[in-house]
Amino acid sequence: MMEPAEALSVAAQIAVTLTGFTGVVAVFGPGAVHEWDEGDRLRLRLLLLASIIPLCLSLLGLFLLTTGLGPTFAWQVCSTLGAVSFLAVGVHSLRRFRSIGVVRMNATPGSNIVFL
Repeated sequence: MMEPAEALSVAAQIAVTLTGFTGVVAVFGPGAVHEWDEGDRLRLRLLLLASIIPLCLSLLGLFLLTTGLGPTFAWQVCSTLGAVSFLAVGVHSLRRFRSIGVVRMNATPGSNIVFL
């Protein structure tokens, strides 16, 4: 069985890898990011948030484990903060998606099913 610190460090490494992949997507995308369509920028923002939030939560969990507070307390704190942050990001992303509009999102390459 994996130790909590080992699992958190693996999760942090995966999140850093996903962040790097997002950077590659931004670099090799068509034109500069500020010239992208709003739908593409929303997708890029979702990719970044999907990697940065787990990275921050993994690092917070590792920090809490080093303080000696116990793995149960670290799990509870990180789970609570994770639920709150993912809920906030989900609400913000849904509002942003609605402000862009379904018609304009359909005009960009890709599918709305990927967003949902």
